[in-house]
Order: sequence, then C-alpha cells, then structure tokens
Amino acid sequence: MATTIQIENDVKQKLFQIKMDLSKMRGRNVSYNEVIEELLTLHKDRLIKIDKYEKIRQMANKFDGNLYQEFREEKMRELHKVEKDHLIHSGR
Repeated sequence: MATTIQIENDVKQKLFQIKMDLSKMRGRNVSYNEVIEELLTLHKDRLIKIDKYEKIRQMANKFDGNLYQEFREEKMRELHKVEKDHLIHSGR
C-alpha cells in the first residue's frame, strides 16, 4: 500500500542523490521505496555494529581490569617476598 510523506526540499534532494547513486551501482533505476529500504537496512546494521562494539568494549574493560588486578597482586606478592627475604637476611 503506497502512502505519501512530507519532507523538506533539502531532504528530497539528498534522497534523489542517493537514488541516483543506487541506480548507478545496481545498473538499473531504483524506486524511492528501495532507497528508504536501503537506508533502513544501513541504519539497522549500524545499530547492530554499535551494540557489538559496546559488548566487546565491556568485555575488554573487564579483561583489562582483571589483568590489572592480577598484575597488582603478583607485584604485591613479589614485594612481600623481597621484604621477607630482607628481614631474614638482616636478622630481624
């Protein structure tokens, strides 16, 4: 079912340019419906990528945090060992 939407002239010109670009890429004339479908698909893909990026970023932060904590604990163990060895050798 077809419908009419109201858009500003600058948006109409941009849609027309996208329509021409898509027509050239596909080697045939495309409809405004196809242009809008393409834009919606790109938008959906972008949202999916953003969501995946955010999940990866959260995992990386968690991983980095765990690494830092492990590193810190290891260095603290080394420091305690050095202090203990120093106490033993100094006769305290």
